[in-house]
Formats: sequence, structure tokens, C-alpha cells
Amino acid sequence: MKEIWIRKTWEYQKIYREGIKEVGKRMIIYSCQHEGNPARFGIAVTNKIGKAVVRNRVKRIIREAIRRQIKNFDVGFDTAIVARNKIILSPLQEIEKELLNLLKKVGKKKDVVKNH
Repeated sequence: MKEIWIRKTWEYQKIYREGIKEVGKRMIIYSCQHEGNPARFGIAVTNKIGKAVVRNRVKRIIREAIRRQIKNFDVGFDTAIVARNKIILSPLQEIEKELLNLLKKVGKKKDVVKNH
């Protein structure tokens, strides 16, 4: 499961620069293509969200949402998830639902980009 996580700063910067952006109530998603088989994910939680305990809890919840839905994600795409303030009080089910909805929207935009 370790190979699905994005760790390097330059990888995040590439996704932010080249990726498709979709904004939700609880998170912002950036996604772009990469050469490789599994879908890969990165999670960014800034100091604005709260202290370390809160930020780590948010990351754990997002990671769990990804693990539960890993089979539904496109192969060959890097996705960076940036948490927003509203995510703190949200239950896992709502976060999971929003993550899937945002990824579907990004998927539709990818199709439009591919066709042009």
C-alpha cells in the first residue's frame, strides 16, 4: 500500500502546476496523469486547519476514505488532496462521499482535456 502515496515536494508541485483542480466544501483536489500503474495520492493539511493533533487526525480520516474506495480510482493518475477547515467536524462518510464526487468531476474534466 506504500506505493500509492506521494511523498516528494516536486511531485506535489508538478500536480499543482499541471493538474486539474476541483474545489469542494471540505477539500480541494488536483489530479494529473503519470506513467505508472497504480493511482497515487498525496494529502496536504496546512497549519490553518489546526495544531498537529488535529492535522494528523484529518490525514488519518482522508487516508481511510482513500483505502475504502481505492478500487474506484483511475489507474495512472496522481491526485493531491488539500484539506479545508470544514473537514475538521465532518464524519468519515461525508468526507468519503465528497472525495468520490470531486474525483468524478475531475474524471469528466480529464475526458474533455483528452478529446481536445
